[in-house]
Amino acid sequence: SVFSGAMTAFFVVDGLSALLGGELLRLLPRSIVGLAAGLIFILFGLLSLLRKEGEEVFDKAETSFFKTFSFVSLMELGDKTQMASILLAAQFENPLMVLTGIMLAFSLITGIGVLLGSRILRLVKGSYLKIGTSIVFILFGFILILESLSAF
Repeated sequence: SVFSGAMTAFFVVDGLSALLGGELLRLLPRSIVGLAAGLIFILFGLLSLLRKEGEEVFDKAETSFFKTFSFVSLMELGDKTQMASILLAAQFENPLMVLTGIMLAFSLITGIGVLLGSRILRLVKGSYLKIGTSIVFILFGFILILESLSAF
């Protein structure tokens, strides 16, 4: 479900980028997107850190899909990959082929990442992993906010 969440996010964000081209940047200023994404990352990190074991609202597959989709979608907004999607679609005037190439590349990279992540899960205690991933979410949030504030 991590792989499918990531691939769905890549498809949605980069698919829209390829289809909309440069219009997306006019609708969503990078600095505003960065601030919103940063706040959402911090919120996800804090909620994950503060949630007690057994408070799962969804099963693990649903939760990992949602978290992965949200994380990857937010990371893609205003990212270099999104910019590349927009520019390549505008340059080659073939958004479907651009999206196909992007999705093939992301499939390979994400597949490798999921395999490595599952190996780490076998070696590290779940509670430590929860704390570590929560901290990573919070740090990414602060980084996105600082980058966005520097753009103003």
